[in-house]
Amino acid sequence: MGRFLFKRKPHTKEASQKSVKRKAFHEEEVSSDDELSGGEDRHQEYSDGEEYEDVQSKAHREAKQLLKTLEADAIDEETGEIDNEAIAHRLQEDALAKCHKLHRQIADNAEFDEDNCDTFSTHRFSVISAVFLPDNANCFVSCGKDGSIVKYDTENQKTLGRIQYYPKNADNHKGGVTALAVSFDGRWLVSGGFDHVVKVWDLKTLRLVHNFLGHRGPITSLVFRKGSSFELFSGSKDRAVKAWNLDQFGYVDTSYGHQDSVSQIDMLARERILSVGSHDKTARFWKIDTESQLIFNGPKHSVSIDSCSLINEDHFVTGSSDGSISVWSVFKKKPIATVPCAHGKTDGVPNWIVSVAAVRYSDLFASGSSDGYIRYWKISPDYKSITEMGRISLPGFINAMQFSEDGERLLAAVGQEHKSGRWWKLDSARNCVFVVPVDYSN
Repeated sequence: MGRFLFKRKPHTKEASQKSVKRKAFHEEEVSSDDELSGGEDRHQEYSDGEEYEDVQSKAHREAKQLLKTLEADAIDEETGEIDNEAIAHRLQEDALAKCHKLHRQIADNAEFDEDNCDTFSTHRFSVISAVFLPDNANCFVSCGKDGSIVKYDTENQKTLGRIQYYPKNADNHKGGVTALAVSFDGRWLVSGGFDHVVKVWDLKTLRLVHNFLGHRGPITSLVFRKGSSFELFSGSKDRAVKAWNLDQFGYVDTSYGHQDSVSQIDMLARERILSVGSHDKTARFWKIDTESQLIFNGPKHSVSIDSCSLINEDHFVTGSSDGSISVWSVFKKKPIATVPCAHGKTDGVPNWIVSVAAVRYSDLFASGSSDGYIRYWKISPDYKSITEMGRISLPGFINAMQFSEDGERLLAAVGQEHKSGRWWKLDSARNCVFVVPVDYSN
């Protein structure tokens, strides 16, 4: 197995101030059991005048705000009294989630309300990515091959802002916008494009704040560490995963190891980044805290591993161009459950799994292809089997998907073309963002 390598920036005074001291990584063995910077700094104005708040004061303030919110949600409509049991249950769930032990069994009760779906035609060409705002699932941001970025309010059916592509505008991406991420405090919107640049925008004003340079290929994926608003990671077709710091707007590290394009990355709260390497047929966990990496190998029949989503800190799901979806454990080198041809075949060829999305810390996930359906699945308690629970009719390439934080909405970026190329065009499809409500009341 290859070493985990870092590429150093040339030593300059600015680099030494911004760059975090890098560490040497080593590979960590996993048991095998087949049975089982660059750019102009524009952020100075955001730091001026901000009051310092220590960790304890911040935690106390956030705890008071959380309790206030829970009390408001737990008021009995008939008696007007606060339901303390409901508050205790919610606090227990939050505590379990923070220590990574929560695992909700919700797939059996999940009903995707296809009759009340909303479709938003926010882009001229194929939509490549769409993400919910962390604090408001009624709003999303989308991007596409037309080079534009759109912020939209689904409740009021209106556009809140648009970054339109203009060739002569230096702030714009040069070409299509391929990836998005929003910081957990809702302050920063980050985008990546075919132009190899990662851009940071003020989410409220959609004004460009900073450019991160360094990738040598199109950006494929962006993710913030869960709960963080400054730890950003990017994946690219240059085979690299890069780390950035939005607190100082600095470059942190580059991690190499994949032998093909890094097609997607994902991350939760722990200092571990999941990445998949397309035709190198591997998934990798970069373990920052222990300075090691785990390498997971696709089955022999596998063609590629193109999409991924973390279920929890120890399990994840992947999709492949050979039509298979797989569930993995960090304790096994190979998948512990696989469904071949999960979206059927077209002209005898399995339909490519373009995207997967899991409801965090649960047994439910969805997959998207180009067969005209989003399918949703249940994972067994031991993670060793996957069962299809239903499907939603939706023509087109499902280029990206995301569940809201509470799992009650599914967001899909849909295009007539695959996000990575123009090999096929489905004229019957619409270039749109699709939102479907998910009900668990039963």
